[in-house]
Parts: sequence; structure tokens; C-alpha cells
Amino acid sequence: MYRREECLVQASICREKAKADPVHYDYWIDRAIVWLQRAIQASRGNGVAHATPEHDSEASAKQPSRPAAIPEVPA
Repeated sequence: MYRREECLVQASICREKAKADPVHYDYWIDRAIVWLQRAIQASRGNGVAHATPEHDSEASAKQPSRPAAIPEVPA
């Protein structure tokens, strides 16, 4: 669970990291967007947003997504 202010702080940290690390700029901006979305969710509810596993995992954010396998059609 997150509070709006904590989410905004984390988003700011990610934006600063994006400026300092041009090689990983897209990664840090994506992380900032996730934190801003959490801040929006927290402000809509009772001040708390729930994390989802796909957004909370640093490991999954670093790995590129793979396209779904295309099944072979029998001849």
C-alpha cells in the first residue's frame, strides 16, 4: 500500500535518475510513470493505493517482454 506523497517522492527520484543515467533513461521514466499512477490511485481512494505484482517487481520491469508464441498450423 502506498500514500500519495510517498509515490510522488519516488517518482521524483526516478526522474532524477533518468537525468543522471541517459543510457537507462527510458527505464527510469517508465518507473516514474508507475509511481505517478500509484499517486493518482492513492488520491482517488482513501489515500492508499495497492501495489500490483506486475508493477511492483523490479526484476520484471528490467526484462523485455516476449511476444506470445504463435501456434503451428498442421498441414
